[in-house]
Amino acid sequence: MRVFGICVVAGMLAGATACSSECENRADCGGGFKCDDGECVAEQPFVPTDRCDAGPSGSCLPMRDGGTMTSTNTMDRDGGDMSTPRDGGVGDAGFPDASVPGARGAVWIREQTSGANSSEYVVTAELVDESMASFDTTSDTFLNNDGDCELVVRRQSGGTLVPIRTDHVEVALGGSVATINLEYTSDGRYEPAAGTQYTRRMFAAAQNPTVTFVAGAGGGAFSPGPIPVPVPTEVTGSVLAPGSTTTLNNPISWNTMPIDQPITVVATDADGEVVLTCAPLNDGGYNIPFDAQQAWQAANPTQPWTLELRRDQEVRGQVAVPGIGNVSVAIRTAWGPVFPLSP
Repeated sequence: MRVFGICVVAGMLAGATACSSECENRADCGGGFKCDDGECVAEQPFVPTDRCDAGPSGSCLPMRDGGTMTSTNTMDRDGGDMSTPRDGGVGDAGFPDASVPGARGAVWIREQTSGANSSEYVVTAELVDESMASFDTTSDTFLNNDGDCELVVRRQSGGTLVPIRTDHVEVALGGSVATINLEYTSDGRYEPAAGTQYTRRMFAAAQNPTVTFVAGAGGGAFSPGPIPVPVPTEVTGSVLAPGSTTTLNNPISWNTMPIDQPITVVATDADGEVVLTCAPLNDGGYNIPFDAQQAWQAANPTQPWTLELRRDQEVRGQVAVPGIGNVSVAIRTAWGPVFPLSP
């Protein structure tokens, strides 16, 4: 420690402070003072004005932190978990715990039985910030004795959808199934690299699959490590036959096993803006409610349309994006027959 500056309290009744010249760092000054351009000056309490932090924090409020708060004095600062409005993690490059409002991510891994001896694979990802965009969203629920349906219509009405870039998304299916690298295409979407080959019966061969958002030269987002992915069970014995064209008013049936994994019936338009999702009772058969069929048609879904009968699984994780924060991601797997849908 260089003994250049000795700080004293002058005029204590007035609360004035003074400090002699010359210091190199905070250690050369007394408590409550910092070294500023070689002068020991009184340090002012930090009042944060933004919503980011530098480590584990209970919320993404106007607070910052960087470690465990050990003092009960609210004016103290340290490097700890946020327990008071101010601590010493200010000014570093960490991420907020809470997911950033408006930012979202998703990975879809689907094996669609498209015929007696064929499968189609849909493996895509999306990572976007919607905080600068506006959407018109409506939803309706329809009930019958077979189960519930929900129709969600969500269309962008204005603003800008901002893509979040990462180098690539790595889907490692394991077993005899090769790793699939999803590359950025446009509008926050990631799709398989050209020439990607799949193994027939993808989920049947998969062992301990994972998803990783990989940092690299193309971007800065990343996940802390591989996120484990659940493997769904195939829907079998379906009627109509996989790949055959159907309509919303045709009855659907399937083999109920296993009964502990629910069935989902999903009708989707070409843009993914009009989605009808039904949850049958998994008793082997289902009829879509007539009022749900009418509402679907009234929503003007863009063609072509598809209908899926599938078992779904989902896990959630987080992707840390420098300069933005943590983005919540949903990883969904599905396996079952798909049908072209006609009016």
